Amino acid sequence: MTTPHAGRRRTPVPWPVVSREAGRQCWVQVSRSAPVRCQRLRESDAVTDGRQLADDREPHDHGGDVPFFKAVLLDWVGTLIVPKWGPARTGPRGASWIRHSLRRLGRDSSEAEVQRVSAALSAAGKLPHVVRGWAGADLSAAAHRDSYDRWIDAAGADSVLAEEMYTALSDAAGNAFAADVPPTLAAFKAAGLKVAIVSDIHVDIRPAFLERGLDVYVDEFVLSFEHGVSKPDPAIFHVALSRLGVRPEEALMVGDRSSHDGAAVEAGIPTLLVPPLTTVTEERLHLALAACGIPAR
Repeated sequence: MTTPHAGRRRTPVPWPVVSREAGRQCWVQVSRSAPVRCQRLRESDAVTDGRQLADDREPHDHGGDVPFFKAVLLDWVGTLIVPKWGPARTGPRGASWIRHSLRRLGRDSSEAEVQRVSAALSAAGKLPHVVRGWAGADLSAAAHRDSYDRWIDAAGADSVLAEEMYTALSDAAGNAFAADVPPTLAAFKAAGLKVAIVSDIHVDIRPAFLERGLDVYVDEFVLSFEHGVSKPDPAIFHVALSRLGVRPEEALMVGDRSSHDGAAVEAGIPTLLVPPLTTVTEERLHLALAACGIPAR
């Protein structure tokens, strides 16, 4: 992707990025020093703050207790692409998705109308029966459609708009990757790491990678609807590990949701959480490269 660097927003690394699950030994440290080192801390290392970790611990050489990651597991929505119904830097939630659908139908796509639809969807999404309905939605295409219909009906959207929005939501190839995805995937491949895309999703996302020539960097796709298991169930991460032929401590999970991607620590996988994408110009994946000791390109 050829986005001018001047327009990109890079997430700074002011102190180590640490991901953990209380009582477990799954930590990922991103140091301020170069090259960046990762280490797995013992339970006896009582560290409660990332800044303290940076001050108290010396970086290790690659000959010490630093794990050599052999693989990277990457979430898709929110990590590599902007969620259609996700947080927005400006404007109402889901604005681009809603506006695109309205325009496709030749309807009023003014800010006021986009705001109205977004507000209705937001309110419906908080209803108890809608919230319950999303549980297990990505276990199959049918389950996802049922959950979507329950949500959209509660929002009062007409059937024509509902169908157009669902078509856009299910079009994997219609998603733009973040600007730092291609160089990051290339860097992982050049470093000899195996890569798996681990996603809670109801459609095949392989065409999105194939269309942009990124499929050559991905070894495995572990998609929830194909395996009947989704995050935060640790089983989906074990599927990825098995497909890649690596042990939990040899892999790094990278995602944007602590509730789902963060569950990889339950499978014994060091986990790095990055801020959810709100625009394709944001750069956060240098954090993943840093965690693996790979210089950003």
